[in-house]
Amino acid sequence: MSSEKGMVLSSSRSRCGLAVGVATVAATVLAGLPAHALSGGQQVPQGSYEFLAKVDVGSDRSCSGALVAPRWVATAASCFAQDPSQPGTVPAGPPNTATTVTVGRADLSTDGGQVADVTELVPRTDRNLVLAKLGSAISGITPAPLTTEGATTGETLRSAGYGRTATDWTPNTAHTGTFDVQSVSSGSATVLGTTEQSSICKGDAGGPVLRLVNETVQLVGLNSASWQHGCFGEDTTERGATIARTDNITGWLNSRMLGLSATGVKHANTLNWVDAGAAQYRVYGATAAEVPLQQANLLGTVAGTGFRHEALRAGQTWHYRVVPVYPTGDGAASNTVESTVSTEAGTDFNGDGYEDIAAYTTGLYGSEFSNAISDGAGFGSVTNITQEQLDGAHWTMGGDFNGDGKSDLLIANKFSSDNPGVYVALSNGDGFNPFQRWRSKVNLTVTPSVDVGDFNGDGKDDLVRFPNNSSGGAYVSLSNGSGFDAETRWHDSFAPAGEIPMAGDFNGDGRDDIVTFLQDDPKRPDDVYVSLSTGNSFREDDALWHERFALEGERPGVGDFNGDGRDDIVTFTSGDNGLVYVSLSTGEKFAGGGVWHDYFAPSGEKPGIGDFNGDGRDDIITFLNGGKGEVYVSLSTGDSFIRNDDLWIEGFCGEDSTNLEMCNPVPSLPLPKSL
Repeated sequence: MSSEKGMVLSSSRSRCGLAVGVATVAATVLAGLPAHALSGGQQVPQGSYEFLAKVDVGSDRSCSGALVAPRWVATAASCFAQDPSQPGTVPAGPPNTATTVTVGRADLSTDGGQVADVTELVPRTDRNLVLAKLGSAISGITPAPLTTEGATTGETLRSAGYGRTATDWTPNTAHTGTFDVQSVSSGSATVLGTTEQSSICKGDAGGPVLRLVNETVQLVGLNSASWQHGCFGEDTTERGATIARTDNITGWLNSRMLGLSATGVKHANTLNWVDAGAAQYRVYGATAAEVPLQQANLLGTVAGTGFRHEALRAGQTWHYRVVPVYPTGDGAASNTVESTVSTEAGTDFNGDGYEDIAAYTTGLYGSEFSNAISDGAGFGSVTNITQEQLDGAHWTMGGDFNGDGKSDLLIANKFSSDNPGVYVALSNGDGFNPFQRWRSKVNLTVTPSVDVGDFNGDGKDDLVRFPNNSSGGAYVSLSNGSGFDAETRWHDSFAPAGEIPMAGDFNGDGRDDIVTFLQDDPKRPDDVYVSLSTGNSFREDDALWHERFALEGERPGVGDFNGDGRDDIVTFTSGDNGLVYVSLSTGEKFAGGGVWHDYFAPSGEKPGIGDFNGDGRDDIITFLNGGKGEVYVSLSTGDSFIRNDDLWIEGFCGEDSTNLEMCNPVPSLPLPKSL
């Protein structure tokens, strides 16, 4: 609808459409056609303006449009409005009336071109424009090229459409004419025919308005409204028309057509977009907000509608664009989206950014899992899970094993002859699916020897096993999203018996590494060694990262306590003093080791690590023994843990001695060697 006194242009037997494509349309398409009006003007020859579309809304309304991508046509929203004078009322979603689009058929009496149904409408509310998604892709036709250069006053543009002419109410052929720009506003422009006879008529609504530049055409806008001077059946002397601008909404058009989105998960960003009918898609990325479409920024080329950018450090923000690649050339690039790599899922079971707690309890009356969800300031009500596979479970831990950003549960049954193997219960966001066997063979020792980490940086947590023998070593089972692959040896001699090994991303490269605390080793007491991951092995370079940390009898752990994307180390002295020391990672070593809390998790309690308030810094937690089941959390400030004795839940992981109950909370650290 025009902002002036013009009339809307929908007509019977007209079709609307939208498309995106490359900017290579031959100059002869324009140069060979005289500049007569659409009313009584020159016909468009077959093979010219192939992106021009006719939109048929039911059997009694027609419009024009422009193919802007193989699955999308841009047209006037008024074509679909119950009251065409109110185009802003068109709802998003499937059209209320069955609609078809014909593309590449300048002469409608022939059987050339292609026909597709419209399955979805994506309207604008600030101008007479709607994107129409096609049920099938248009192949072999180059979409109309978009431009970001707007029309200027005095510029001559060309309009095309299937509307009335001066002599025909429902012509079978498309027509074209030239128009001078009179004025430009934020969402529209007014135009006037270059001759007295030039006019835009009913049925031309949504047709493309084009600019010729260096032997190519550019889509500047769409026909919106007109006085229809000289059109068949009209007697007004008023001249002029309005077009809906497309140049200043190219980002919106591209984003809606490709629907590009990006989500940060552990060590990766996942990208998804709508199928645009392209043969392939090129994915470009940059850490800066601007993403140049050049080889240096090309992350990969895929045939599907998704891409996973892997091996990224926690907290890193990336910006992305996607370019569809068609047999006829490149389509228009998507808008830019950004995504920040999440911190480790840890025990965030519902994916809300707060780590939660779980526990595995055994007793006279069987075994069960329980969990409580964090809201950032406390843990909610306890949910219990009882399944057959829980009986005889030897190992219990959490990890994001399918890479969806939610932590899952893992158990390893060593002692049960009925259910041996490694089982995983995937989180569905509201609870856990039933445990499924992810690996049938279990090779566990009695002392702690298994940890979880994303060792190849693909965003899915894997398993590492330390044999805990005299020669040491590290064996990794990579997750494929639905199971664990067979073990492969990633290190020949790491963490022999007597040491305490763990996993963490200590250099912040997006791949988890391994660390070992020697504690009471007679030759190198209290040393801490790190072996960095290469993505398919751990470096065997005996890298000493700290010379005195986590003394004998203390409980070391791993977490990113200052939120810089690199995992640090912590140790709980236990005993009666309950001191907590932290040494921060520089990416090449652990620096210093100061007291971050002067009384937390003394002897008899079970400390753990997690980001419970979702601020990107890992906090500390302790589970108290006894029937009350009290759980305390001390939040990280980035350089210390808050000393406020903050009780987050009661009645969790309490042990009833009369039923011989034993509770193993998650997250919690291995027992010190002296216990």
